[in-house]
Amino acid sequence: MFENSALVRSPIAALAFMIVAGLFGCGGGGGGDGDDVEITDDPAPPMPVSVSFGIGTKTAAPLTLTAGPVTISYPLLSFSGTWDRNAKAYTLTGGTGIDSGPSLFGTFASQLVQPLAWVDSKVPTLGRIENTTPAGNTLFLPEPVQSTITAAGLRLTYPGAIPLDVDWETYIGLWAGAPAPPDHWRLASFGGATIALAIDRMTMILDLMAFINGNDRAIAAAGATGLVTACSPRPGAAAGTRRIALTQADGVLNPGDGLTVTYNDCWIDDPTDDLDILRNGTITLSLYIENATPFSTGFDQFRFDALTEQETDTVGGVVNVDPTTIVTTGTLTLFVRP
Repeated sequence: MFENSALVRSPIAALAFMIVAGLFGCGGGGGGDGDDVEITDDPAPPMPVSVSFGIGTKTAAPLTLTAGPVTISYPLLSFSGTWDRNAKAYTLTGGTGIDSGPSLFGTFASQLVQPLAWVDSKVPTLGRIENTTPAGNTLFLPEPVQSTITAAGLRLTYPGAIPLDVDWETYIGLWAGAPAPPDHWRLASFGGATIALAIDRMTMILDLMAFINGNDRAIAAAGATGLVTACSPRPGAAAGTRRIALTQADGVLNPGDGLTVTYNDCWIDDPTDDLDILRNGTITLSLYIENATPFSTGFDQFRFDALTEQETDTVGGVVNVDPTTIVTTGTLTLFVRP
């Protein structure tokens, strides 16, 4: 269901595509959030190559993804991890609540009971995800279901059931498959899929944080006009842009300042695949943090102001855009230190 051009897709299929894009690295992380500009450390203090980070969500405005009538939100999200920018290597611990609404899986919890580890846009090589449901949930399981990463993919386990071994693509799509598998395997799949979506947003803001840290003088000099970088050019169309502008245009990026990041037809191209992402909208960054001794940086809030993404499919050099739009709203916080 993920491999060819089935435009137009249903909202659930569109979200499934975004899950795979996030997990398998369509436009992947590690160097500038999809644009062609390399990070050049010129600020004081520069971000270390290897950092630890903490990412959370604001209770009043949790991270939320919407595609048509389908909405997934992440109340009480709290993750921490490490990022080596040169090796593009990540580790991640923590967990989140997930609310997918009564038409899907209701509310449940997704916890990394063993840390995830992955490199670049590759699938994780280590880790275990555990999903639990509360009593009275749309889909209630009396015991937790776990998804453990193996050399061949994943092993799904649930008390009293024969373990199920699957590859990554089967795992991600299992929840929406037909005929429907048992509920415990469906929840294991959907829990992993929604974690992948959250990871995609986390790596997006880490890339953005690194770019801002490495280019703060240029951003400050651009002021209210904003520092503009070009996104990958779409065949047959002008290149899109990403603009980063200071809220307080005084020529300096100071602690406490804010920024607005605007995507305008920003095409996130994966050269290994015909399926890509078109991004529009804004992210508002509030209360900039930058300390020299000891080093730390971040923002108190990354607010997604209806950031939109659409699947694109390139056929014969022509880019077709799926009208189904995935909208990200809500907030995340980010703090980075050595």
